[in-house]
Order: sequence, then C-alpha cells, then structure tokens
Amino acid sequence: MAYLPFEDLTAITHQSGQSSSYRLSIDPTGDLEAQVALSKVINAFLEEQGYQVARVDSVVELAENTADTAAILIYVMLALAILTALVGSIGLTGTLGINILERISEIGILRAIGSNNQSIIRMVLIEGLVTGGLSYLISLVLVAPVTLVLKSLCMISIFGTAGNFLLDWKGFAIWFVLILVFSVVSSAVPAKNASRLTIREVLAYE
Repeated sequence: MAYLPFEDLTAITHQSGQSSSYRLSIDPTGDLEAQVALSKVINAFLEEQGYQVARVDSVVELAENTADTAAILIYVMLALAILTALVGSIGLTGTLGINILERISEIGILRAIGSNNQSIIRMVLIEGLVTGGLSYLISLVLVAPVTLVLKSLCMISIFGTAGNFLLDWKGFAIWFVLILVFSVVSSAVPAKNASRLTIREVLAYE
C-alpha cells in the first residue's frame, strides 16, 4: 500500500482536471419525487453535452437503500435471536423433565402430605421462570461485548464502516418478556407430566 499526493496521482494516471463523480446541492427540503425529477433533467443535460453518465442518485434514494439494507440485517439478527431462544427453550424443557425424574420421591412426599395438581404445576413453573430469569441476567452481562463484535463485523463487511454502538433499553424489555413467555411454555409440558404422577406410581418408581 502506498500513499502519495492527489496531484501526483492524477499526473501519473493522466486524469488531471477530471473527476469520476460530482455532487449537486439543491433545496434540502425537496422530497424524493422532486429529486428524482431533477436527476433525470441533469442526466439528460449531461448526455446532450457528450458526457457518459453511469448513474444519477439522489440522497433520499441512497438513504432509503441504506435503510433497507440495514433492515434486512436487523431481521436476520432477530431471526437468529429467536432461533437461539427456541433452542434454549427446548433445552429448558429437557432439563426440567430430567429434574422431575430425579425428584420423583420428593413429588411423592408432596403428594402424600396433600399437595394437589396446582401446587405441583406451580412448583415446576417457578423453577422454569427462575432458570429463565438467571439466563436473562447472564445475557445482560454478555450482550454489550457480543453485540459490539457482531455490529463491527457486519457493518464493516456491508457498509465499510464500524458505525456507532448504541443500546436500546426497549430491546431489553422485549427480550425479558420473551424470556418469560418461553420459560412458561417450556415448563408447561414437564409441569403437566409432574402433576399426573400418582402416589402409587411414585412408590413403585426406583
């Protein structure tokens, strides 16, 4: 990689007094339709003067294209986050199911002292919510460094710049609600299975 003054570069490439792009400043309050119409007029004028115009872009169009690209990236990240939550929910369901098998004797004791189905279900649901809450607290610690790395990699590869790093507290609130929902849904099946256990089945289990 080499660096040299712009004047020397244009002299070597025989492009002195030439340019590959031009920017025209107009009324900043103009809407997209006005900018597109003006770009067509500029394009036609330059072609009449013998210039070969590759394309004429308006600032609004560039901003919209950039926003569309960023929106696609955001949707992909959201899809990955939801898939991660689903995988975690499946893992939580399996973990609670194993815990119930390991604590069948405890469930039998609760049954023997008069615990009803609602009490057993409530116990499993609370355990699932506590597990989901702990995972949320761990994610709060990891979200900043992981997001910073992913943001830098994606922004540099797509836009050529690292961009700004901002955290939206609405995202934390939405993710907390999703964690609660996934925890309850994941705990539903193990809780239902635990409530179906009878005292006779518990005593016969080894």
